[in-house]
Amino acid sequence: MKLFLITLIAIFFTAEIGTEVWYRWHEKGAERNPPWSFRWPDDPASPLHGKIQGFQEFPVAGVDVLHFDRARGGAWRDDAGNQWIISVLEWNPGAKVSAMDSRHNPMICLPSTGMVLDKQLGEVVAPSDAGPVKFQGYQFEQDGKPVYVFSSVIRPLKLPEGTYRSGKWERRITQFEKALNGNRQSPERIVLIAIQGSRSPKEAEDMLQKEFPSLVRPVS
Repeated sequence: MKLFLITLIAIFFTAEIGTEVWYRWHEKGAERNPPWSFRWPDDPASPLHGKIQGFQEFPVAGVDVLHFDRARGGAWRDDAGNQWIISVLEWNPGAKVSAMDSRHNPMICLPSTGMVLDKQLGEVVAPSDAGPVKFQGYQFEQDGKPVYVFSSVIRPLKLPEGTYRSGKWERRITQFEKALNGNRQSPERIVLIAIQGSRSPKEAEDMLQKEFPSLVRPVS
C-alpha cells in the first residue's frame, strides 16, 4: 500500500510538472497582443460621435456565470440605418476564468434571446490602430431577418484558440484543443457585435472591417 501511494504521488507530480512545462514552452515564444480599449460612439472623442442615431446603453447579463469585472452594452443605428448591438466584457489581469469562455459564444448565449443559428461564417479579421483583431462570424435569424454576429476573445498572448462548439460534450473538445495549443489564458476582453440590416454576410463583414477601427483606442 505504501509503495502504491508513493507511485500515485510520483505520477501526480510528474503530470503537474509536465503540464506546466508544456504551457510555458508555448507561452515563451508567443507574441503579446497590443493593449487597447473599446471606444464607444457616445464618447465625444469618437470618430463616430455625431454620425450615429439613437445610442442606447443597456446592461449586460451573466456576471454570476462569467464573473467579468466590467461590462457595457450599447445599441445604435449607423448613417445607412443599419442596427448595431455591441456587448463588451472585460476582466482584470490575472483573472482565472478560462474555463468559462467556451460557454460564452454566440451559439450558446443568443438562442436564448430568440435567435436561430443559420450558419457559421468563419474567421473575419478587422483592422485597427492597435493591430488586426480576429472575429468569428455567425449568421442568425430573428423574426425572419438575418442578423450577422461577430465575436472576438482577446487574450494577453497570441496563441491558437479552440474551435467554438455549441454542445456540452463538444465544448470539452474546445478546451482540449486549447490545451493542445498550449493556451491556458483567461480572456482580457470579449467583444460581441451584432449587425442587422445588411443584405449578405459579405456586406456585414465589410461593414465590420470599415467601422471597427473607429471603435478601438490604442493604449500605450
